[in-house]
Amino acid sequence: MAVFLMLILVATIMAAFGVAGYLRGARTMVLSLVILFAVVGLIETRGEQLVTYLNGLYMGVVLTLRSGLSDIASGDLESAAQKLEGIEKPFEGGTANLGLMLILGIAIVAFFIVSAIFKKKRKTGPLGAAVGIVYGYLLAAALLPLLGLPAGLLPIPLLREFDPTALQRPQPVAAGAGAAGGAAQIAQSGLINTLPLVIAVGLAVLLLLSARQTTKSGKKG
Repeated sequence: MAVFLMLILVATIMAAFGVAGYLRGARTMVLSLVILFAVVGLIETRGEQLVTYLNGLYMGVVLTLRSGLSDIASGDLESAAQKLEGIEKPFEGGTANLGLMLILGIAIVAFFIVSAIFKKKRKTGPLGAAVGIVYGYLLAAALLPLLGLPAGLLPIPLLREFDPTALQRPQPVAAGAGAAGGAAQIAQSGLINTLPLVIAVGLAVLLLLSARQTTKSGKKG
């Protein structure tokens, strides 16, 4: 059941950005996709370092607010050290993935910024929708492992290969033998990669048709 919910989630994300790509144009989506791929690449290859930087940034800001820099400037290093020890790292252990999700959110913010920049030059069309679907897939592939799912379920070209045994690995919540067998069969059959695309295209088409129908109704009114 969890596998199918995951497929629906991936498909929904792909469909949403497919529609956004159709409406905002290929230029916006291509540039946004490049930014997203760069961010995902950093998360995949330098995730621990990024979390360390975030923790350091947070602790530096809090230390400044607690007059820690004033203590350092005045030579009272012991006071500054005590204040620093009292600051807890926000992204550590079980919360480390929240920091990576925050970094991933930067790419989504960049999407809206790029969209606003090219607002007057956007051209709607199927190419933008196709790039948007790819954008949604890459976003989902980066997001799902941060939510606790095996990273090998959704491959990312040049960064992560598909792992057909990912669904067979022990999970925090035990599943029944039938469910585990079904999940493994789905992974080995390749449906884990093709089914989200089929569902995403269908959802995107339905959303676009609905948007067009709404637009036509508004013009008639």
